[in-house]
Amino acid sequence: MRAGSALLAAVALFCGGRAQAHDPFEITTDAHVAADRGGLTLHTTMSLRTASRACFDAPAAPVTAAEFAVLLPRFETCARATYDLRAGGARLRPLAARVALTVEEDVEMWVTFPRPARSPLRFEAVGLRKLPPRAGVVLTVTGARTFLGQKVLRPDDAAFEIPITGDAEAIGTPPRPRR
Repeated sequence: MRAGSALLAAVALFCGGRAQAHDPFEITTDAHVAADRGGLTLHTTMSLRTASRACFDAPAAPVTAAEFAVLLPRFETCARATYDLRAGGARLRPLAARVALTVEEDVEMWVTFPRPARSPLRFEAVGLRKLPPRAGVVLTVTGARTFLGQKVLRPDDAAFEIPITGDAEAIGTPPRPRR
């Protein structure tokens, strides 16, 4: 009996498919406003299959891990366009973008924006437009000292707007002490 269980475990371990951290069309984004003069950084993670669909016009087949390095500049362009951010109605333009492929074949995108100083802070996941209705982004937003909010964004409800203080913190947060 034990030998049979060990054999089954070994077969599952060595013959199973590659584990993926993100299911297709499951996306997470952590938005963080750095302290002082830092900017706002979006860190988005999604499967390579989802990124292929979101970043390219109707690909015949999803991009493979082997093709990723060749397409890196296109993924960086896509990362810059995945969200439309606005502070007090003014668009925040991306300052920098970096993209990497994980060992689980998830695409990680880091996009840095100027630090927002006006309210409201609005995120629109425009990159969801190319994905099916079941796609979703779990967006979590934090300031340097406070939790600002969280929402699941969908193609039919892709925006999240939150009030912030001039220090890009939650309303009611005392101002940072001046040294």
